[in-house]
Amino acid sequence: MNLLEENSNYNNKKGTSPKKTVGTLLILSIVALFIVIMIMAVMSTTNKSNSSNKNYKIVVDGTNINISTVPNTEGIHYVALEDIAQSIGYIYYNGEYKGEATETKENCYVKNNNDEIIGFSTTEENIYKTTDDSISEKQYYKLKNKIITNGNDQDEKILISVEDLAKIFHVETKYANKELILNVNTTNNLITGYKEKIKDDTTVTIDESFENAKLVVQNKLVIVKNGKYGVVDTNFKQIIGNKYKTMKYDEYTTDFIVSNENGNYGVITDEGDGKIDIKYDSLFIINYEPLLYAVTKNQNYGVIDEEGNIVVEIAYDALVCKGDQRNNINSVVIIKNINSNNDNGIVVCKNSKYGIVNLTTGEIILECVADKINSRTNEEGKEEYFVITKDGEEDLNEYIDNANEVTINLPDTNSIMNVIY
Repeated sequence: MNLLEENSNYNNKKGTSPKKTVGTLLILSIVALFIVIMIMAVMSTTNKSNSSNKNYKIVVDGTNINISTVPNTEGIHYVALEDIAQSIGYIYYNGEYKGEATETKENCYVKNNNDEIIGFSTTEENIYKTTDDSISEKQYYKLKNKIITNGNDQDEKILISVEDLAKIFHVETKYANKELILNVNTTNNLITGYKEKIKDDTTVTIDESFENAKLVVQNKLVIVKNGKYGVVDTNFKQIIGNKYKTMKYDEYTTDFIVSNENGNYGVITDEGDGKIDIKYDSLFIINYEPLLYAVTKNQNYGVIDEEGNIVVEIAYDALVCKGDQRNNINSVVIIKNINSNNDNGIVVCKNSKYGIVNLTTGEIILECVADKINSRTNEEGKEEYFVITKDGEEDLNEYIDNANEVTINLPDTNSIMNVIY
């Protein structure tokens, strides 16, 4: 008798095959592992959902301001614009800045003591920034998240996302998750901290002017050393050497308008690379889209583009016609879509008379013959342009048409022919 065969038959009868036992254990292990993974995934999702639904308390410059963030259905945290604006030094106004007389719920703006004005609309993807005395157009910025509203008709509030606070108000935001706190640090508070770090160095000061202070949220500081301006990072490592007599940061372009010891102006990047030669007696932005600079040379004004090319000849006494806010008369520099080609025109002045030059072609639209060229904001928030003459006011378009008509007296007859050129 074959004992090996007999033993094998005995084991098969008992159902104790090693291969079958191992396979069963392997299947049970895989099922158990799958169940554990599913439980962990559900717990993780639940924790994330709970975390996104928590309202974070807000602390500004170390002070609890008793307002909270509000998560939307996608877990994006929002805060009431009016509440956060007031906590960091802005005054909140309903309605459109210099727009409709009625206070609409869709629009609002805020203003700080540096005359910075920031406008919001629940119907737009962008916000804008400007100042009361600005002669350039508004600067538009695209937000990461849509502006929304909440509350009922009586207590409706405009909400902005926490993620956009830094871009809107040039502040630093950090979550302290364990304490469920959102820390907001203003530029003034941040710069105070960096001033403390260099308090023993009497040769260096941090420029705290409003425009230059905005750089601190980008981990950069404008410093003055031996009377010259430069830029360092927040570890005080040099980015731009201290070699400029003046330096002003532009938030929209992220460039600096600088001047040298000779009083000449130009433009450099935020890394110190040259963009516009430092050769003008003055230089400032008058338009953002497209980017245009007003420049002077030998007391004459002109316009150049962002590459330094001349757009309007440097030959005028001024480039803006000032308004009168008391009588609702606005200053005018750029006139949008002034002709059928939708070109923009710029107001120029020569010998105390005003005219208009085409910013696309450089051609003269209106010779310098008008006493003033101004505008008013109508009830619909649109600009209405007019010309002031000794006889009163006249619509700008009609004045241009009339001014471009030349009357010729024909010597052989008494008739008059109007020739348009």
